[in-house]
Amino acid sequence: MLIVYLVSGESSYREEIDLREEDMFFRFLTMVTRLFGSVAASAVRNFQPDQYPLLLVVIKARATIEVFTILKGDVSLDELMTGLINAVDIFTERRHLDVLEEEEREARQMVKEEQDIAYQESLLADRAKEVVRKQNQAEKEEKEKLQFEEEEKQKHERLQAEEMKEAIRQSLEESLPEEPAPDCTEPVSMIRIRTPDMSNIERRFLAANPLQVLLNWVESKGYPRNSFKVLQSWPRRDVTELDTHQTLMNLQLYPQEMLILEER
Repeated sequence: MLIVYLVSGESSYREEIDLREEDMFFRFLTMVTRLFGSVAASAVRNFQPDQYPLLLVVIKARATIEVFTILKGDVSLDELMTGLINAVDIFTERRHLDVLEEEEREARQMVKEEQDIAYQESLLADRAKEVVRKQNQAEKEEKEKLQFEEEEKQKHERLQAEEMKEAIRQSLEESLPEEPAPDCTEPVSMIRIRTPDMSNIERRFLAANPLQVLLNWVESKGYPRNSFKVLQSWPRRDVTELDTHQTLMNLQLYPQEMLILEER
């Protein structure tokens, strides 16, 4: 709160301002505007120089300055004191309200800042989770891609192996000599083989055929030597381990023999 005492005519300032002159009064209003604002200047403009002296009670309410009251110089002492005390009381009450409002504003601002901080932390946490999720997704996709490529590679290798196996089987089948006819006059050996699924396969061979011919026939039926053994019951032996250049007759696989296929 500010109390300003304005007088007309001679002044206690270094330069004298005669408010009865128009230009001086204008300069005075300009000074009041600069010091106390346009509201105070408007209030002063309503008084003529002959109504001076004046006592301006100026109150700053929040960010604005307002003229609370203007006391004329011709009031009594009691009226003057009553006006000043009333102004002080109102100013004190307004000041108290301003303090309360400022505290509430600061409290709201603090809550807002805390909420903003919590929001930013939550946002950062969500972004971190999103980064982790994307990394996990990328790793999963990369893993699935590698697994798919590995499966495709293994599938391709199996296919190649099957194709190679089939090519070998066909080659062996094509390389086999013709099966002797039932009325063949040369010594013939009848070979029966029991497969792992308990079915039987059989074929006639010339007794003079080497063992390799018999083994090629077995492999052409889908039983390669590296996966199956060809066993003779008596004498107990693995035929695949014998000399493949020996004839069936020399290996006592004549005139007939029952052999057993067994997985290695």
